[in-house]
Amino acid sequence: METLIAWLEQVEMTARDLYADAAGSIEAEPALMQLLLQLSQDEAQHCDMMAAARSFLAQLDTHPPSAIALDDELRRRVEGPLGACRLALGEGNPSADAIVDAIIQAEFSEWNHVFVYAIDSLRGYGRDFRNGAAAMQKHEGRIRTYLEDAGDKVRLERLELLPTVWESRILVIDDDIGLRRLMPAVLRRIGQVHTAGNGREALEMLSTQYYDAILCDVEMPVMGGIEFFKEASQTRPDLASSILFWSGGMNDDVAEFFRIQELEITIKPASMSMIQARMTQIIKDSAH
Repeated sequence: METLIAWLEQVEMTARDLYADAAGSIEAEPALMQLLLQLSQDEAQHCDMMAAARSFLAQLDTHPPSAIALDDELRRRVEGPLGACRLALGEGNPSADAIVDAIIQAEFSEWNHVFVYAIDSLRGYGRDFRNGAAAMQKHEGRIRTYLEDAGDKVRLERLELLPTVWESRILVIDDDIGLRRLMPAVLRRIGQVHTAGNGREALEMLSTQYYDAILCDVEMPVMGGIEFFKEASQTRPDLASSILFWSGGMNDDVAEFFRIQELEITIKPASMSMIQARMTQIIKDSAH
């Protein structure tokens, strides 16, 4: 496992520097330049995650085993496009198409899947390692969004044939068992749907899994939605942008809390199409 993580750390560093340098060479293409800068920042975060993983392994007497070995063919598929792009930068200004092709060839090879595998192998050992797959989803989402905005149907069709590193997850928190049975059917086309009967159950689920979007009731036994939000926000500061509350009604104090926290809430009964649309938008926004 340590060999795999050391290689991943080096590749992330290579990509970080390459994307930053390529952005400086493509100023005439502002959308691509912005994508490259965002990807470079992502790679810096991925590199930090691998560095943390490497440091963590150094403290263990027994390392988690790896079921896969790093071979020359994997290195070629990942490092080859990055190396070719670096060479083109050294020879002059590469075309925008050449840069985009290099990004796609590298990013949608096995590279990111191996990254997620390494992260998953360390899951449970530390909070820093829990959201690696979701971070990679956002990373790949930036590339897909760039291609969509550019109207690049050919490359998008190629990507549709490739497996994704992450399937979006939605958590529905409600004490109404009927709704907990209904919402997975309503939202299943958007992503995996998990349910919890109260805020306490939801906190336990959040401690081991990452959710892209959360639909949360306000009034529940054991722990209500507001208390859940307060506790969950301590370990997930971005929670406000990923959660939609719904309630059968609310008093002035509750309304004031939502106003101050700038939280979104809808009143039951709510249309299923609206819930679907909001969960879809939250997931899309989380990938940017």
